[in-house]
Amino acid sequence: MFNCPKCGVEVEDGAAFCPNCGEKFEAKVETPSFDHTAEFDAQDISDNKVISMIVYLFGIVGIIIGLLAGVNSKYAAFHVRQALKVEVLSILVAIATCVLCWTIIVPFAGAIALAILFVVRIIAFFQICKGQAKELPIVRGFKFLK
Repeated sequence: MFNCPKCGVEVEDGAAFCPNCGEKFEAKVETPSFDHTAEFDAQDISDNKVISMIVYLFGIVGIIIGLLAGVNSKYAAFHVRQALKVEVLSILVAIATCVLCWTIIVPFAGAIALAILFVVRIIAFFQICKGQAKELPIVRGFKFLK
């Protein structure tokens, strides 16, 4: 139960309107947080920035380097998972583009999608330079490798 902000009458939880004055209540919408920087130790972030950058710069080879070099770092592991999502999506787009290359529009759409994923890698690189750990746009919706 809560009180109506306009007339002060007690209202049931989940009510859309006040039964006394008709005041409409705004639904509180919680937005998900994609910033996980606070979950990591500042020392871990500082020590593993370079490893995390390598993960995005060198593709699959960088992911392997990140797995081997940042084995004890939660920060590096976070970025390995993010980079793996980008890499898997890039490979899927490339395969779809090659398989459907007989059409006219698919190669252009594939090239645009790969360019967008390249920009996502650049965004990730600059987030690491700032010491941040944010889920990347486009791939944050993929729930594998949480």
